[in-house]
Amino acid sequence: AGACCDRIGFRKAFGLGALITTLGLILTAFAESMLQLLLWRSLTAVGYGLVYVTTQAYITAHFPPAERTRGQALFLTTFFAGSLCGAAIGGILVDRLGFEKTFLLSGGLSAVASFYVLRFMSKSVGQATTRKTLALGDFGLLLRQRQFAVITFLSAVPAKVALAGFLYYSIPLYLKELGHDQSSTGRIMMAYGLVIIMLSPLVAQFADRATHRWRFVMIGGYAAALAVAMPLFFEGGTGAALAVIGLGIGHAIGVSSQMTLINDRCEDVVKEVGQAAAVGIFRMIERIGMLLGPILLGAMIALSNFVNAFVVMAGLIFLATTAFTLLLFLPEKRPMPPS
Repeated sequence: AGACCDRIGFRKAFGLGALITTLGLILTAFAESMLQLLLWRSLTAVGYGLVYVTTQAYITAHFPPAERTRGQALFLTTFFAGSLCGAAIGGILVDRLGFEKTFLLSGGLSAVASFYVLRFMSKSVGQATTRKTLALGDFGLLLRQRQFAVITFLSAVPAKVALAGFLYYSIPLYLKELGHDQSSTGRIMMAYGLVIIMLSPLVAQFADRATHRWRFVMIGGYAAALAVAMPLFFEGGTGAALAVIGLGIGHAIGVSSQMTLINDRCEDVVKEVGQAAAVGIFRMIERIGMLLGPILLGAMIALSNFVNAFVVMAGLIFLATTAFTLLLFLPEKRPMPPS
């Protein structure tokens, strides 16, 4: 997605992604087997990836440096607002209209929103920034930059491990074991998105004015670690609710500043690779956490129990955040001058 955006420009890349997303949603309505359902949902995901990366790269490229964190926070806020509203409205529409008509309506909404954004993205800002194609060497350039690797693997990936493994995977199972029904589970999980919506823009204003943005990433990591351990201190649904709220607070503080911190600390290599390509590579590596989270939590829960697994996960996030804080400020190794 990032390479496509850098080659053909923000406007064309967004339009292509929106078209694929809309097509995937419409075709999903006509799926007649599990194989077709997986195929059309995967097609939708390809378009979604293009739109997601293009939008974030556009914000990074066109917001002034002093407002980039606020831009990312506003994007994150609207993203979760849409997710919460879409989930609630979608459930109502499925009950009243059925699955097929709901997916068709989703495709229509996607098309309408896309036309609006494309009109907003004037042709002058939609031109391609570079004709350089994405290569494996681009991954190497970014990963050899120590600060990029530290931010990605010790902050972004652990945040996604907590999001997918703890919130999306473990919390519903934990609440089910405690005897909570689906409605109460949904209300507790919605607290994460509500906290993001309310807190992210406020935190971003402080982060953009701060000299050291890394402190927000650090505080967010430690807050997430403490949140995941909440079920150890509070029993039942109270502990789960506090954990979900705390995780939302941690991610609202730390996640929006990650990409801004990369642009601050890795400006030269980001320009060499391409802004959108760098965003795409960062988001792709970040998704490792989405894959690892359910696997790690599932294995730990199977070996012990929910609360012990949460404590171990909290410890891992704490260690990763501590390593992030220490490694971010070790002096870079410089080549020895010839004798």
